[in-house]
Amino acid sequence: MLLDNRPKLSVGLLDRYYRSGARFADGFDSTVRIWDAVTGELAGNPLQAHTEQVNAIAFSPCGTQIASGSYDRTIILWDVETGSQIGKPLKGHTDGVYAVAFSPKGAIIASGGADKTIRLWDAKKRARVGSPLKGHTGDIASLAFSPDGARLESGAWDFTIRVWDAKTGASVGGPLRGSLDGVRSVSFSLDGTRIASGAEKTISVWEVTTRKAREKSSTTAFVLRARQDMVFNSWCADVTNTSMSQVNSLLFKERSAVGKPRSL
Repeated sequence: MLLDNRPKLSVGLLDRYYRSGARFADGFDSTVRIWDAVTGELAGNPLQAHTEQVNAIAFSPCGTQIASGSYDRTIILWDVETGSQIGKPLKGHTDGVYAVAFSPKGAIIASGGADKTIRLWDAKKRARVGSPLKGHTGDIASLAFSPDGARLESGAWDFTIRVWDAKTGASVGGPLRGSLDGVRSVSFSLDGTRIASGAEKTISVWEVTTRKAREKSSTTAFVLRARQDMVFNSWCADVTNTSMSQVNSLLFKERSAVGKPRSL
């Protein structure tokens, strides 16, 4: 299980439409809630089907579906407009699900969690794809596909980041270590040449081809699930011209500027 000081709120931002004012979603109890990003008001009724706390949320690239992962060991797909559940829950994990991610074209969903495995699913057929990806020795907390969909990055509480071939499921190189704490967040730059990870007090960036660390920065605040945060993902793409301290500053400045907190 994750440590008791893990974030209790899972937030997935629809980054493709967020800047023009669309919707974002969160999960706290056993429900998923969709919010209007402009008004800050709840858009429709909470989505109910999970039997335990929702830990992870991801929008599909086109913004029409949401995938949610829960302590109940399942992943559920939702229709954003109608709020209805799409098909039956995806089952296969043997413990809680802490991370979900869509591939860039939305065809594949990746999930990971406390059973220390990553599972791939056909989003249309809602069926498993291949065998579980194994290698982590700690709970998997975050997942991110590369922009071209060829690679999958994972971060876990074993202090490591791993990169996988999204088609074959094979591990690409050995594990990367960026901190002495569990990895809470992972992300690819928008051009796919760098990968980033966030731990409790550290953000690390590597070159994908050379696997060499570019920068590392410490921060006194928790770095939340970065792949699900539009701000972190966007500015990591320009890390060549932006220092990590500036990334942190922009990240928290943007968070504080997006309206007032709303009651769940």
